[in-house]
Amino acid sequence: MSTSASSTKRTKLRLALICFHSCPVGRLGEKNTGGMNVYVRQLARELAAQGNQVDVFTRTHELDEPQIVPIADGARVIHLDAGPPDAPKEDLDSHYWLSGVVAIELSRRWNAPHIATFHTLARTKQRARAGERESERRAHAEHQIIDTADSIVVSTHIEKDDIARLYGANGTPLEVIPPGVDTALFQPMNTADARRELDLPDKRTILYVGRIEPLKGLDILLKAVALLNDTANTHLLIVGGSLEKDAELERLNTLAVNLGISDIVTFIGSVKQEQLPAYYSASDVFVLPSWYESFGLVALEAMSCGTPVVVSRVGGLKTFVENGKTGYLVPWRCPEPFAQSLETLLENPSLRRAMGSAARRKAMAMSWTAMATKMLACYHKNMG
Repeated sequence: MSTSASSTKRTKLRLALICFHSCPVGRLGEKNTGGMNVYVRQLARELAAQGNQVDVFTRTHELDEPQIVPIADGARVIHLDAGPPDAPKEDLDSHYWLSGVVAIELSRRWNAPHIATFHTLARTKQRARAGERESERRAHAEHQIIDTADSIVVSTHIEKDDIARLYGANGTPLEVIPPGVDTALFQPMNTADARRELDLPDKRTILYVGRIEPLKGLDILLKAVALLNDTANTHLLIVGGSLEKDAELERLNTLAVNLGISDIVTFIGSVKQEQLPAYYSASDVFVLPSWYESFGLVALEAMSCGTPVVVSRVGGLKTFVENGKTGYLVPWRCPEPFAQSLETLLENPSLRRAMGSAARRKAMAMSWTAMATKMLACYHKNMG
């Protein structure tokens, strides 16, 4: 296949996306599913829409799931116990460190370029966790991937700087390509209609969407909500995670009881992505109090639905949340500034509307189509 600059634009590529950690069509918000799943699925769809053949290889996670799941014309998710040795691909794109380890070997066997995307990094997560340690095996694997990959795709310049500073990079090209958002799916709904659809009370509504794990800082959110005025007229929705027995969920429930707010906190569990726009639109403000986020896709989804956000001033969130315009960036692990920002928005409907409109405009400028076009350019460049 010719790879000249004039011909690559016309060439239909066969692309293998490796997503070993969790399934791109898995239910969102559970233990191992989140923004990376959305990222891989949307990237595959957009690459296929631009005329390429895309196979997303992932592990079999459920015994009864179909082996092959079409997700768009020209794109499918393939569940495997192990990758087939004789399925040649022209380009490999791995996601997360486990996938990168697999792709190193496949790149050798198939003689195909390997473009890696980490989504999160051991060294940066370890700094955020204040004493908790990531496995050295993971950190070693990330070094190996960085040393051997043809290119590393990162979501932000912050992530690029982290890799250069903490891992060295050793001359491996680092491409900054921010994720996008599906603005057709994530668009504003009438708040009253959304609340009726979800059978929610007409109260001041605060929303969190994501996994239930310590790194997400939900204890900070609960403490912040307990500091608010008029808690009786406030409702905190926590969407994501499993409602089955879970140590972190039990810890948070106990904390809510001890803070005296258990009657205004509702744990919803994981929901289908198609239901999320109603939750975002039913809420007065979206909160993401994470200790660390490489990007923070759920905050961008909330903004796309016209909902102002209050988020930790960490990682990728700093690159697209405009403080005082589309929401507030506040110090992480501090309940008081979260409470102050929440109170400001909850008590000021006109400010919420202005910030929500600005948030929607910001999200409209960040599409998956533009992101996939940049990824294709990266693939072609690495094909020589």
